[in-house]
Amino acid sequence: MFKKFLLAGVLAMAMTTLPVAARDLTIGVREATSSIDPHYYSRSPDGIVSFNIFESLISGDASNQLAPRLAVSWQPISDTVWEFKLRQGVKFHDGSDFTADDVVASIERASHSQGPVTYLRRVAAIDKVEVVDPYTVRFHTKGPWPLLPRDLAAIRIIPAEMQNATREQFDNGEAAIGTGPYKFVRYTPQDIVEFARNDDYWGTKPDFEHLFLKTIPDAAAREAALRSGDLDLIEEPSPANIANLKSDPNLKVVTAISGYVIYVGYDQINEPSPGIEGTNGRNPMLDKRVRQAISKAIDRQLLVDRVLLGLGAPASQPLPPGNFGHADNVKVEAYDPEGAKKLLAEAGYPNGFTTQLTVPSGELANAANVGQAMAAMLQRVGITVKLNIVPDAVFGTEAREHKYSLFMSSYISPEADGSSAVRALTSIPDKDKGWGTSNYGGYGNQASVDLLTQSFNVVDPAAREKLLQQNIEMVLGDYAIAPLYWQAANWAFRKDIDFAGRSDANTYAEFVSIAK
Repeated sequence: MFKKFLLAGVLAMAMTTLPVAARDLTIGVREATSSIDPHYYSRSPDGIVSFNIFESLISGDASNQLAPRLAVSWQPISDTVWEFKLRQGVKFHDGSDFTADDVVASIERASHSQGPVTYLRRVAAIDKVEVVDPYTVRFHTKGPWPLLPRDLAAIRIIPAEMQNATREQFDNGEAAIGTGPYKFVRYTPQDIVEFARNDDYWGTKPDFEHLFLKTIPDAAAREAALRSGDLDLIEEPSPANIANLKSDPNLKVVTAISGYVIYVGYDQINEPSPGIEGTNGRNPMLDKRVRQAISKAIDRQLLVDRVLLGLGAPASQPLPPGNFGHADNVKVEAYDPEGAKKLLAEAGYPNGFTTQLTVPSGELANAANVGQAMAAMLQRVGITVKLNIVPDAVFGTEAREHKYSLFMSSYISPEADGSSAVRALTSIPDKDKGWGTSNYGGYGNQASVDLLTQSFNVVDPAAREKLLQQNIEMVLGDYAIAPLYWQAANWAFRKDIDFAGRSDANTYAEFVSIAK
């Protein structure tokens, strides 16, 4: 149906001079956007939609490295002031000029927007925005805040005139005015969003006259629509069907190792621990040697090769290589079952024990198979595992209440910064700061907290990165968690187009082009 609508739209448009022969692009996505409002909901499906219409001062490239966008340069001019030079000659879709006033209005709106999960934390460090001239702004922060460029990459810029626009005005198109490569056309909730190419775009113009983002939650249905020609590109085909899709001469498949790390967590707070048997009430997870033994008992390469069908990479730490704060000297844990048995014996468990392994069903791809493989590996060193697969909603609630002795979970750094995982996964919980929000194991290390605090007070990138690397070495050396693998993100598409996978796993239409 939406293809027929698209064809009618293409035929109706005047055949003006176009950057490439006119055609359309229809992408099948897993999740629907909740709104066109770029400040309403901080989640990937919404960001994928808003990125077509609105732009940020800075954007992340395919490897999550910061790149100029509406700002051409930025630098700290003191510990609490960042200066941004803005791109000149940029027009909004309504023909108005982009200037510093639009930046001020967008930051102000993001700081007061209402939604399920807002962008408030991205602008919380900003004390005020100073307009130096129409193309220079200075951000004054409440204290040193080295993450400001990363935070601003998430904030979409709207015209100052739309600062007080409602979500409904964005959804019906009245306020959906940006500077991006596509213009808003229509939005049908839970179904489809249509865009038209912005032929006056300041940057590289899209190859496609119209863009459709079609929501199809089921992977099999997305694959069928791709094969039939109703879709040009789909995100996350079923891992079991990747090989079959690759063999289709009409299709291409691209895989990118994403920033999603799958890890094992341990109960380091309870005694006795829920789900543990055969220890006379002791919690073996409190002993670093037991945590290390569990890590050594896991064959990460085998998990990737056999269970994930090669769609992943063994992980040494939360952030993959190339990201700010990745510690090159932290290596993937070597598979060493004999070493694991020795550590268990030294800790007082020569005959092992029984534990429950909890796995969230929706959060992890191939959750049941990964859990079963893990259970078999641990059984070989004497640890009997009872697999407990639970829905994501149940996991999120019970994990925060420290109800699991051994669990698997996933994490991706929203800033692609080395502070993120430590702050969320292993920091001592602090509600005011938002630290330790995913510290499900209850790990506590004040030295790590002190390093993290210090890293937020250092603006110099080189000095700050050393602090981040030192911190990740510390918490992983203590086996606060045990990273297993970085999950792959996958896309399949027609052979007449090109798309390079992204480590953030986002499907941005801007990076789709007609194959040359």
